[in-house]
Amino acid sequence: MCFLRQASQQAHYENEKREWQKIIQEQQKSMEEAQSQTPNMGDVEMLRLQLRDEIEQLYQDKYRALEVENERTLDKCLSLTRNYEALKSEMDTTVGSRDWQVQRSLRKCCHIFFFTLLDNHASSGRRGYWVVINLLKILECSFWGR
Repeated sequence: MCFLRQASQQAHYENEKREWQKIIQEQQKSMEEAQSQTPNMGDVEMLRLQLRDEIEQLYQDKYRALEVENERTLDKCLSLTRNYEALKSEMDTTVGSRDWQVQRSLRKCCHIFFFTLLDNHASSGRRGYWVVINLLKILECSFWGR
């Protein structure tokens, strides 16, 4: 799970970094245009530095918020995994064709969960995370009878 957490954080960091680099490039282009039209270069340079500082601060704030969100998501995933393990051990102690079918379905859902989660890490889509989490909430409720 540690690897999963690191991969998730790295993917979020890379996406945010790319987005902010695009914003910085756009700001630099607009600054260059402003510099070509403005005779007082000192004011433009001061404005450019101020914008750069504001963008860096926004980026740091956004990255911290993503880290917190990522930690919460991973905690939910760990909780669901523990619930799965508890139910799996409970199912292993019972015998019967119906129980075997439920156990097989549960294992299949768990495998789908992990593969989907890994796929979301690869594509680093935050929206995909919440789809998986919501799907797992539904599965968890149906398996635990809530």
